[in-house]
Amino acid sequence: MILWSAGSNAQGQLATRNQEDSHEFKQAFFDIDGMTQTTAPGRVLQIACGANHTLALLRNSSDSSLSLWGAGDGSKGQLGIGTDVSQGTQCFKPLVLTREMAPSSADEIRIIQASWETSFVVLRSHTRDRILSFGSNDFGLLGTGDNTLTPSAPTVNEVRLDHLVPHSAAFLRVAYLKAGPRHVLAILRYANDGTERDMLVGWGAGRHGQLELRSPDTFVDNDKKPNGPQRVPLPLRIMVWMPPVSVVDMSVGYQHALLLLSDGSMAKLGSDAKSQMPSGSDLPQERYSRIRCSWNNSYAAFGDSESLLLIRSYGRNAHGQLGRAEGGSEVNFPSSLKIRDIVCGSEHCLVMATDGDS
Repeated sequence: MILWSAGSNAQGQLATRNQEDSHEFKQAFFDIDGMTQTTAPGRVLQIACGANHTLALLRNSSDSSLSLWGAGDGSKGQLGIGTDVSQGTQCFKPLVLTREMAPSSADEIRIIQASWETSFVVLRSHTRDRILSFGSNDFGLLGTGDNTLTPSAPTVNEVRLDHLVPHSAAFLRVAYLKAGPRHVLAILRYANDGTERDMLVGWGAGRHGQLELRSPDTFVDNDKKPNGPQRVPLPLRIMVWMPPVSVVDMSVGYQHALLLLSDGSMAKLGSDAKSQMPSGSDLPQERYSRIRCSWNNSYAAFGDSESLLLIRSYGRNAHGQLGRAEGGSEVNFPSSLKIRDIVCGSEHCLVMATDGDS
């Protein structure tokens, strides 16, 4: 498999073996035992992008195991503790975790995410998931309860969850983990007293209500700041849903987030200063099928798992990221296209589609 990259490359995060911005897609390089090659040593399963670093989760071709790779800036420890990546790397290299935090033979990496200068990995074992964090601790992003901005030496930490979920819980799964530039939200799925629950938790920056659920009578005046905490270094519980309601999709922006629930409704958190929150009166009666957030925008999609029939966009449009003219909210596409998914960057949006049956 070959990975292609383009855009800003100030710290080598494109893995093109240089620090030159690329205005066209170029092949990324992987360091295999000191030799660089453009063929990845396995299938690329997930990619996570921070400000100046990139993570990639690979399923290795040789033994089908999973491995974590990184490129770009490593000065804050966001590429793990390996000495060969602490000052950054201009090609993808395998990342090293501390011996205490390294995945055991029973653990498997399930999710990778990146904030501005912080990285996150979800490890799955038989009954209990763990979230590892490494890099900058701005706004308490490491999730350990420590307020120190930058660790004295690169470390890999475990995000504290023990105060949120009962020790008697039969299992604990991190169903979703989404990182914005300055805050993180996670859905902890666990069973207690025979009942499965979905708990929304969050940590990091909260000055604009990023860690608070909105309701119709809150945040009416967008010029007024919420009364919640501004900096949350220890994950806090935001909301718990019980059957038959569960979380089926989640997306995080710069100062807001959206959650899609199994009953078709949407939960909203954070700022609406850019009018990025979908309006209930503006949405059709069909159930939501997907939601996505860029820094200051939201995209609500309707349809089924095979094809999205309608996309509506909300928020800032300084760079044309709404994909439509002012007025209304529906994004128009040629009728022959089958829309599969939406992918958001900071101030831009890509739509994955096929033409007809192809």
